[in-house]
Amino acid sequence: MPPIQAPQIPSEAESLPQSPANHYSRYTLTQQVQYLTLLAEGYSGRDSTQRTGVIASAQIKIKNKAHERGFHPQEDPHIYE
Repeated sequence: MPPIQAPQIPSEAESLPQSPANHYSRYTLTQQVQYLTLLAEGYSGRDSTQRTGVIASAQIKIKNKAHERGFHPQEDPHIYE
């Protein structure tokens, strides 16, 4: 029998998106929704970073994208997508 080779695991740099325009996509959908939930509940950006790991610049992009898609926490705090 031939020896079994371990699968190749990409380095962290290879697995992360390289484009700064897609920085917010480094975060899972769960992290993004958790951030939006904390935003709707009135938590500060600093608190959100501590709880989710989403940095401030990504928070702005996530919030803007959600707003474009109809997320308005003052009117309706539900997240539909």
